[in-house]
Amino acid sequence: FQRESFPAQCKGIIDRMYCFMDFGGTPAGVIRIRDKRFGLVLTAGGGFENNVELVSRGFKNFVDYVKGNLVAELLVGGVAPR
Repeated sequence: FQRESFPAQCKGIIDRMYCFMDFGGTPAGVIRIRDKRFGLVLTAGGGFENNVELVSRGFKNFVDYVKGNLVAELLVGGVAPR
């Protein structure tokens, strides 16, 4: 049984973006990075399917949550040691 979970790669992004959340402000929970542009660059040993699709989906969910604009995604596939 395999269940989808939030990718560890995206957890690092969330941890680093926490400082942009104003939890004590007025109103509480204001997102300081609203309307900012985001891009995602991924490297992988293979293609998109069964490889980086969870990271991509998780990143898109994050950008939607902070009300940002995802402007580009780039996958550099076939990156593997020889």
